[in-house]
Amino acid sequence: RFIASGSQEEFVSQEGLKMKRTHFVNGKTIIANSVMNMTEDEMKQTIIKQVEKSAPDQAQMIKDNIDQLMSTGMLKMDHKETATYELQDDGWVKSIVVDSTTETMGQTVVSKSIVTLK
Repeated sequence: RFIASGSQEEFVSQEGLKMKRTHFVNGKTIIANSVMNMTEDEMKQTIIKQVEKSAPDQAQMIKDNIDQLMSTGMLKMDHKETATYELQDDGWVKSIVVDSTTETMGQTVVSKSIVTLK
């Protein structure tokens, strides 16, 4: 598959979030910026699923009050990711650096992953 600057694709993240990725190519470097791409109803379903897994005793309360909780920002959800791919002369990936930020229900998780070919 050919990647060009400005090309976009939709995918589902490891966390089950619908995302949209935009590629930027500069020589042997490809930067892929991803942002969450979900409707309000999709976010509600995802939040309810997460609460059912992590705190099943609170799931019904969330279901009953989700519209109010979302409108006040208490159930804000967002995920952003930037992946930088550095290519070797032969076109194979030399390194990948991924920075991501996830905000869910008042908590922010920031992570960085680095993969380097040796």
